[in-house]
Amino acid sequence: LELIKCLNREELLDPLSLLVTHKNPLIRRGVILALGSIGTEKAAAVLSQAMREEKDKMTRMCIKDELHKLKTKR
Repeated sequence: LELIKCLNREELLDPLSLLVTHKNPLIRRGVILALGSIGTEKAAAVLSQAMREEKDKMTRMCIKDELHKLKTKR
């Protein structure tokens, strides 16, 4: 996931969007950081959807932080 964050590649959005619901919250958080790094509208949409479905408090905070970063970049 660290490598994905460095690549900032939009074509990785589809595979990442599948992992945003992984059973392990640590993996979900890594995916959320990678999506935030990609930073496109589609990545923001995946993060917004994840925010609506996420149950883990720490993961929700991570999503909120990434969405905030994306909004301030624009």
